[in-house]
This record gives sequence, structure tokens and C-alpha cells, in this order.
Amino acid sequence: MNEDEQDYTIAALAVIGMIVIAPGAIAAMFEPARVWLVQAHVLTTSGVLIPIGPGAGLDLGRVLILAVIVLALAAGIGLALRRKTRDEKRKAQQ
Repeated sequence: MNEDEQDYTIAALAVIGMIVIAPGAIAAMFEPARVWLVQAHVLTTSGVLIPIGPGAGLDLGRVLILAVIVLALAAGIGLALRRKTRDEKRKAQQ
């Protein structure tokens, strides 16, 4: 992996991290946001495995959904990097 690919990977993982952490951070800081996320069934108040603020968080089902989303994004980034590398090698050979 060259330096450009490493930079791209780091940036992509940072974006994924922000996407994953942002709703929890917002919910932890702002009570109205937490209440709305509970009403929208994004967070739950029962069976909490990962607490996000007082009295609300993610249960097992929501943790699994979040894990699938993160893994799918990481796989997509990996495929994009492989395709980019393959295309660059083909161009260099021509």
C-alpha cells in the first residue's frame, strides 16, 4: 500500500468513525436529541448494551445493525482501493 492509499484509507476510516460516533455524541450532549432518537427507535431504553447518555443507548439488535453498516462501508472502501490500484497498474503497463 503506497502513501496515497494510506491517506485515502485513513480519511475514509475517519469519515466512518464520525458517522458512527456523531449520533451518540449528539444524543449524549443534548436531551431533546436523545428523546427524539428514542422516539424514532434509533436508541432504546431497555436492554441497553452500549449506553449513550443517561437512560438510553443501543441494544443487541442495534449494535448488530451498526456493526453490519460499518463492515459494509469498510468492505466498500477496500474494494474501491483495490480497483483503483488495479486500474493504476493497468495504466502504467500501457
